[in-house]
Amino acid sequence: MIPQSLSDKIDAGRVPVSMQLEITRRCNWRCVHCYAIPKDEGVESELSTQQIYDLLDEAWDLGTFMLSITGGEATLRPDFVDIVRYACERGFAVTIFTNASLIDDAMARTLVELGVVEFQVSVLGASPEVHERMAQRRGSHAAVWAGVRALVKAGGNVLLKSSAMRDNAHEIAEIHAQADQLGVGHMTTPVLLPRWPGDPEIDGMRLKGEARKEIIDLQAGWQMALHASEDEHPRSEHEISGASSPGCRSGTSTMSIGGNGKVYPCNTHPADVGDTRERSLKEIWADFSGFSQVMETDDAAMEPGAIADDAFTCPMVTYSARKEARSPASQRVAMGKLSLGARLIRG
Repeated sequence: MIPQSLSDKIDAGRVPVSMQLEITRRCNWRCVHCYAIPKDEGVESELSTQQIYDLLDEAWDLGTFMLSITGGEATLRPDFVDIVRYACERGFAVTIFTNASLIDDAMARTLVELGVVEFQVSVLGASPEVHERMAQRRGSHAAVWAGVRALVKAGGNVLLKSSAMRDNAHEIAEIHAQADQLGVGHMTTPVLLPRWPGDPEIDGMRLKGEARKEIIDLQAGWQMALHASEDEHPRSEHEISGASSPGCRSGTSTMSIGGNGKVYPCNTHPADVGDTRERSLKEIWADFSGFSQVMETDDAAMEPGAIADDAFTCPMVTYSARKEARSPASQRVAMGKLSLGARLIRG
């Protein structure tokens, strides 16, 4: 049970109850739609094992108890299991975001025994042809399913996640059937996060109109079937698309730490608010009181007419997914505004 004092702080929005920790930017896939833009950065740009342990200690002391470990591809780090072990033994409820392609039977058993709450695994196609075209890695389809089966065999709680776009939408229902057959969960969303404002490549991949509605209806149907015995109302389109909370909680109850130790309000925000190599996490978190300044950097982006189909209630996606493509010069102005907002927060 959460202590009352901590519960009161959570209600007041003063505790980072949830944290996403990116332990590397490196990835063995090159997914066509990935907003993170994987980089072949050397390990020298990453936090050391001890620095990550220290960060976890600081986060725990701040009141964080839900931790998502991600990348890049987190399993690429040789100390990945050690980091998970430290987090689980510290008491965090740990979720791992992974493509599972590097998870074998031995690793799966260890992770499940450590108490990982959930494994969220990216699957982009029911067939090898579609999945590998999306992931841009030959052999990735067989590898991801080998990893998923290893996790299931070890007793892990697995949720398959599929970003639905023009080139794989026709296989989303089949992915769900494959998940059902294996006895694991599956969710899909048509939301694609842009890599910069007005990103034309991402906009070209997006499902729109009836094609997008079809994916929303599929997910809604799966949700209703899942909760039918619990007499729950089907979730709204916003909830299905991951934007169900009343207002943005980034910088008030959640935060994200990049692979280089920089702290962001969320994993979609382009401007950091501090560097854990230079300041304590406690000091950086205290500065988030001015986060609203960043979210108001472009009022026009927040107007209903400017919101792209899949922006929903996320201010940063709304800001970034402008329907009109921006020129390189205006993109620099936009990013400059966000950086200025972050500097204002840092004081």
